[in-house]
Amino acid sequence: MRSTVLALVFAIIVAAPSAADDIAETAVTTALEKAKTQAAIRWAFTMTYTDKSEETPRAYKLRYDPRREKGAQWTLLEPALNALSKEEKKALKSIQKGENSDDMLVYDKLNVDFKTATLLNVDDEKATYLVPLVSEDMPKKMREAIRMEVTVNKAGAFLERVRLTADKPFKPAPVAKLETFSQVQDYAPTADGAVLLRFSQSAASGKAVFKSFASKTTTEYSDFERVEVSAPAAASGQ
Repeated sequence: MRSTVLALVFAIIVAAPSAADDIAETAVTTALEKAKTQAAIRWAFTMTYTDKSEETPRAYKLRYDPRREKGAQWTLLEPALNALSKEEKKALKSIQKGENSDDMLVYDKLNVDFKTATLLNVDDEKATYLVPLVSEDMPKKMREAIRMEVTVNKAGAFLERVRLTADKPFKPAPVAKLETFSQVQDYAPTADGAVLLRFSQSAASGKAVFKSFASKTTTEYSDFERVEVSAPAAASGQ
């Protein structure tokens, strides 16, 4: 799922490598320019969300279609609604009300300014950067705790992976403290060349409102369909 942390990260400024790789730098610039041109495209897609926090994983397969009316854009494909427990129905509603519309499939909100990032590794195919977080919306201790790595596919000129990990505990909110946190998002081109989110994995543990918790989830995105949306329906999908 797209967490609050990742939403903030997509508003940050990413700085450039201390050891330059011209091909990789050009690929990053091209990738972001392409993403901005693709941002207005609307997509119907299938999402398979799996909650692995408990001993028995719970999986939900849903279809998102921005052409449908607000409140009906998500359709449960599997399992059948009447087969869900009360707790599972509550979890399903949370998924449907989350930030999982088609606008989060593209990394067009990720801004890059080459100044202070570190080139961790590079080969003929990929380059991975360690990127400092400099968002003014993110508390200083939270920025200091989170390590962000961005991997660019040099030949394809697209961002292949965004990886976040916490090096130490931090408080994303006054009533919450994360002892551990990690998130990976993988992107890949579709058949027509649009680069979209394909896989996300998140894990966290800590306390929220004085209660301990541990969560682990994966989300897969597939069966993309480019669609045309009328103005009223488009507004409801945001």
